[in-house]
Amino acid sequence: MLRTRILTALVVAPLALFAAWQGGWLFTGLMIILTIAGWREFYRMLPMGKKPHLLQYIGMTFSVGMILWTQFARNEFILSGVFLLILMGTLLLLFSIFIVRDPQTMPAIFFTMGGLIYLGVGFSSFVGVRNGFGMNNGLALLGTVVVATWANDSFAYFAGRMLGKHKLCAEISPAKSVEGAIAGCVGAVLVVVGSAYYFDPVLVNSSLPVLIVFGFLVGVSGILGDLAESGLKRWSNIKDSGNFFPGHGGVLDRLDSLLLVVPFTYLVVQFFYIVPLGMMGK
Repeated sequence: MLRTRILTALVVAPLALFAAWQGGWLFTGLMIILTIAGWREFYRMLPMGKKPHLLQYIGMTFSVGMILWTQFARNEFILSGVFLLILMGTLLLLFSIFIVRDPQTMPAIFFTMGGLIYLGVGFSSFVGVRNGFGMNNGLALLGTVVVATWANDSFAYFAGRMLGKHKLCAEISPAKSVEGAIAGCVGAVLVVVGSAYYFDPVLVNSSLPVLIVFGFLVGVSGILGDLAESGLKRWSNIKDSGNFFPGHGGVLDRLDSLLLVVPFTYLVVQFFYIVPLGMMGK
């Protein structure tokens, strides 16, 4: 098992870093692959997901469409995503009511809509952040939130082991503690603030307190993303969402926190511009 984990990391990590560094269609293609794999895992965790379901492929197709639109439309991602979600919901409802005429399809519709928000918006946000909002350096911003999320997980793990006494959400993830969560948020804040000053000491529409709040919310959203995926797995009574990364689990296992952190980052930067210009510089 350990050998498999190491070999997978040695292969996957350089490929992912290269795709992120290059950006453009190479990175977009990677997100499409992960989206398709993520949809397969998502439906596997649902009651109707033991075998392929037509709605799964509809949701998958629209999610890929959202990613492609994000790559083409650049800064129009949010409006485009909302439009596609509304269109998707309308089509699914029409599909259920007028074609299938099966009330049992209704839960699948709601699950598929949830998948669109979780996976479609999630992976589209990766592309949106990497594109850099027309300000040239989405790579630094994406790298910052990825490292901040990693720091969040690491700080939470070690602090939880050493100091954890109060359970955060025992019903979903018994190992998580309040003390670990606080330490994780501190780790995320340190990375965000440090990265901001490293890339550019001149902050644009951002003060140190605002960056601290942003880093804290990155930590909180990472914890919530982790808990959401853990809840799905516990509900489905499975250990891993899949085996896309041999020895490491599935796509949703590895990217659970980021699937909430990256959309949050996109929304904050797009609408409030609190992140330093240096983090999006080139």
